[in-house]
Amino acid sequence: LDPRRKEWILKASRADYHELVRLLREEPKLAFVKGPYHSPLP
Repeated sequence: LDPRRKEWILKASRADYHELVRLLREEPKLAFVKGPYHSPLP
């Protein structure tokens, strides 16, 4: 897991809106990153 994605997941778990917006402005593709507990349902 690269550091930027790890930071994204941690900030999302804390619902840190301002940091999430900052990260998205720097790297918009982070919006598509899934956390370790997200998987398709059978």
